[in-house]
Amino acid sequence: MNFKKQELSPKNFSLLDIGTYKIRTVTCKFFYDGIGIIGYNEKRQEDDNFFLGEARDFKTISENIRLSLEKSEKGNEADEIIVNLLAPQFFLYSHQINFARKNENEEITEKEIVSILKDFEKKYILSSCENIKKKSGYNREDLKLIFSSIGEMKIDGKKTEIPIGKKGKNIKIALVNIFMPLSFFEITKKIFVSFGREKFKIIPFEYSVLRTLPEENVVAINIGNTKTYIGIKRENYIVGTTRINIGIGDLIKKIKEKYNLTQVEIIKNLDTQYEEEKREFLSIFESCIVSGIEEIIENDICPHMFLLIGGGAHNLFIKEFFKNLSFSKHGIKIIKGIQIINIDEEQNIEDGEFLKNPSNFDIFSTILTYNYLENKKNDFLTKNLEKVIKEIEEE
Repeated sequence: MNFKKQELSPKNFSLLDIGTYKIRTVTCKFFYDGIGIIGYNEKRQEDDNFFLGEARDFKTISENIRLSLEKSEKGNEADEIIVNLLAPQFFLYSHQINFARKNENEEITEKEIVSILKDFEKKYILSSCENIKKKSGYNREDLKLIFSSIGEMKIDGKKTEIPIGKKGKNIKIALVNIFMPLSFFEITKKIFVSFGREKFKIIPFEYSVLRTLPEENVVAINIGNTKTYIGIKRENYIVGTTRINIGIGDLIKKIKEKYNLTQVEIIKNLDTQYEEEKREFLSIFESCIVSGIEEIIENDICPHMFLLIGGGAHNLFIKEFFKNLSFSKHGIKIIKGIQIINIDEEQNIEDGEFLKNPSNFDIFSTILTYNYLENKKNDFLTKNLEKVIKEIEEE
C-alpha cells in the first residue's frame, strides 16, 4: 500500500478521538519534509461514563478531554482541534454531479459553476435528509451538515481544478456530504467551550480512512471497543459508511464477568483461550457485519479487499474470522474470497512510531485528510461550495 506525497501545511493542530475505552490525542506540526509529532497521549475512560456505548457523564468526559489535550500539546496550544467523537451515527452521502451543458463551445463561467453547485447541492441535501429520516427518524431540523467536500471535477473526462474559461459538454463533480445529529454537535461545542477551545472541526474516521487508502475498491472495518465502523469504496468512489453497535470490548466484558479476570489478563490470552465466548461473540458479530455491509452496498457487488483496523484488528481470531467469512450464504455478491490488506509502514513520520500501529491508522489517515483539506480550502471549487452551502442554509 503506497501513499502519494502531498504538500504540507506548517501549522499546529491537535487530533482528538473520543472513544468509550480511551481518549487518544495527538498534537502535530506539518513541515515541508514530513510530519512532526509534538505529543501523544492516551487517557483511559471509565465504564460509568457511558451507557450502551453512548456518553452520559459529559462533565467527566470534558475534563478528560482537557487533560489529554494538555498533555499532548505540552504548552504548544494547537491552532485547531480535529475531532472524531461518539455520535450515535454519522450519515455520509457521496454524489456524482453529472451535468450536460447546452452549448459546449461556450466558455465556462464562474456563475455557471456556482449555479450547478447550488442546484445539485440543494437537491442532494434534501434527498439525503429524506433518507436519514427513513433510516433513523431524524428530521432535517434535527441534523447538522458538518462536512462537505468536492473530491474532483472533470470536463469531458479530463480532470480540472479551475474550470473557468474552459469549454466542454459534460461536467462531472464528485461531492461528499456528512451529517450528524444536531444535539450531539451542540454537546460537542459545549464541551470545548467549557475550557475555552472553541475552534474545532469534526472529521469522522469513516471518511478519512477511505479517502486515504489508495485502493480503489476496498472495505474498511474499524473494530473499536463498543462500536465497529464500516466504510466501502468502489472505483475510488465512497459508496457509504455505517456504525454498528458491537465491538471487541463486548467480548472482553463478557469474559471478565464470567471468569473475574482483569482486562489485561483477558487481552493477553484472547487469541488462545475463551473459545466458547468467542464463538458466541462472532455469531452476533457476523450478523452485524453482514447487515452493515448490506445497508451500504444494497444489491451491488462487495469489494473483496478488506482493511482491518482498530483495537480488535490485532487479534488473530478476528483476522481468521474475516478470511473464512462466506458472504454467498448471506446473499451478498462478492467476486473473490476476502483478502486482508496490510498497511504500508514506509511513511515520512518523525517521532511518530505509534502511527504505524494498525490501531492508530484512523488517526494517521485523519492527519493526512486534514492536511489535504487545508491545502485545498482556498481553491475555486471549495470556496464556491462553502458559499453555496451558506446560501442554502440561509434560505
